[in-house]
Amino acid sequence: TALMFAPAVLAMVLAAGARKRHVAALVGAVLVAAPLSYPFLKNHQRERVDALIAQLKGDDRYVRDIGFQADRAMTLAGAGGLAGVGREHARALVLHNRLPEEHNDMIFAVICCRWGFFGGVVTWGLGMLYALGALLVAVLAREPFSRLVATGIAGTFAAQLALNTAMTVGVMPVTGVPLPFVS
Repeated sequence: TALMFAPAVLAMVLAAGARKRHVAALVGAVLVAAPLSYPFLKNHQRERVDALIAQLKGDDRYVRDIGFQADRAMTLAGAGGLAGVGREHARALVLHNRLPEEHNDMIFAVICCRWGFFGGVVTWGLGMLYALGALLVAVLAREPFSRLVATGIAGTFAAQLALNTAMTVGVMPVTGVPLPFVS
C-alpha cells in the first residue's frame, strides 16, 4: 500500500515542473534496482513474486497455496467472456470457485464474471473519467497547491485502478490494493 504513494508523487513532481528526462532517469534506475531488492524481501513477499512468475510460465505448483486467490480470480474473470454470464450464474461461479475477498480485493473478477469484458471496460472507462476529471480540476486550478493535490488524487486513483485490475487478471502479484469506489 505504501508503494501507492509513488505514482501520486511522480505525477505531482511532473505537474510541479520537473524535467521529464530527470524523472525518466529516476524511473529507469528504480526499474533496474527493483529486481536487486528480491533477496531483501520477506519470505511471504518472495513467495508472492515466485507464485506470479510460476503463474506466468504456466506452472501450477502454487495454485493450492499462495497462488490460490490469483488463480480463482483469473478463472472467474475469464468465465465472463465478452458479455458476462448473468447474475445467478455469476453468483454460483463465485460461490463454487471459493474466491477469497470477492467483495473487496477481487471485486474486479466478480464484475468481469457478471458483465464480462464489457463490464471491465465500463469499469475502466468510469475510472478514467474520474481521473480525467481530477486532471481537469488540476488544469483549471489557480493555486499551485490545489493543482498538485488534484494531480496527486488522479495519480493515486489511476494507479490503484491499474494495480487492482492487473493483480486480478494475473499480471501483478496479489497485493491487497482495493478497486477505488467499488471495493
